[in-house]
Amino acid sequence: MKKYRTIACILVLLAVMLCGGASADYEGTDGRLFRALVNSGAWKDYAVEGTQAGPFAVMRSGNSCALFYGDKEDNLHVYPAAVYQPDDGKPVPELDWDGRNLTIAYGGNEKYTFWELTKDSGDFCLSGARIGWFYLKGSLPRIGYAAADNDWTDAVALEQGITLSGFNIRLLPRSAGEVRHINYMRARFNSGLNILDPGDKNGEKPDDSFVHIDVKAMADTYLTDDPDDSQRMQFVIEKGTKYQCLGLYNDYYAYVAAPSKDGGVMPLGFIPVRDLIPVEQDRPADTRKLFAGEWMLASGGGMAEGVLRFGLDGTFTAEGGNDKLAPAGADSGTWYLTKYNPAMNLYPDHIPYEITLRYNNGRAAVYGLIAGTNGFSLVSRDCVSDYVSYEEAPYFPEEDYSW
Repeated sequence: MKKYRTIACILVLLAVMLCGGASADYEGTDGRLFRALVNSGAWKDYAVEGTQAGPFAVMRSGNSCALFYGDKEDNLHVYPAAVYQPDDGKPVPELDWDGRNLTIAYGGNEKYTFWELTKDSGDFCLSGARIGWFYLKGSLPRIGYAAADNDWTDAVALEQGITLSGFNIRLLPRSAGEVRHINYMRARFNSGLNILDPGDKNGEKPDDSFVHIDVKAMADTYLTDDPDDSQRMQFVIEKGTKYQCLGLYNDYYAYVAAPSKDGGVMPLGFIPVRDLIPVEQDRPADTRKLFAGEWMLASGGGMAEGVLRFGLDGTFTAEGGNDKLAPAGADSGTWYLTKYNPAMNLYPDHIPYEITLRYNNGRAAVYGLIAGTNGFSLVSRDCVSDYVSYEEAPYFPEEDYSW
């Protein structure tokens, strides 16, 4: 009888160790997260910081932290950029999980909420955030967000879907001004987004797929060779330092290079997008009057709105858009022309100009522009939209359904 009692005790102990996390490894974890950690066979030197929330926990080893998640199949997902690192001087975050929504909170004035799009899918999108007096609200989280300082009377649109796997807490915009800048940078590099395959950070030699746009640091910043995980600084970049940008690696980092001894360029690494600004090309004199007027889309892909009205004073209005993120100010803004340098590798070489549209709701658009006989064409790397004078636009009478 004593033998059977001993065997039963051993079985109970094993069950507790497998299901409850009673192990020297993965200290403080249990349930799905513990099983996922065991299945991974790695991360054994990490321990829970704070309190586990359902299948989520912040775990730390030495001077590195990450958010860990065990999915319903007991697979492990690790998000190093989703939480601050110990060097950032932040407290341990509070996690809350209600079965569908994850909240990461650093006190009462900094919170990020992620919504699981389909229950048990493991597919999480940022649904809202508060950082001091700056707010993000995601009614269309796969497409973008409304963002505002202090209140919602002057909201701007952040044209960027944010998933948990792609979330970077350090580099998320923290003001409406930063949102406007990020939108402009994404528009400026529209033909050079995601120029490396995911995880490819080996600094391969630039080829024809890269763009070549001169940029400078608009603030003291840093360069890293690991934009996905540690983001560890390789060296400091001083304000005003110039580089050549080969494109955007992701929503947060630009891939930059410096001149090489053979006359080419040598890739260096990655700098935060928010800290860079393009070196603007010359604005040609007396060209604004060539394009001032009212124009209507006649053919081609609708890159911009169906009707554009460019004023000589540098303002514009538009009709035919469908901006649901921040509708106020979505149909007006400012515009200007610059000379296009073919070395930038954004469009075909024969494009003479670029046009930049800065919308009042924070959106931005940059296109190649070429004049035609009765209008002009907006050009991207793989699309053309033709506009004609509104007076000469084709007329399509409305159908009469009164019968």
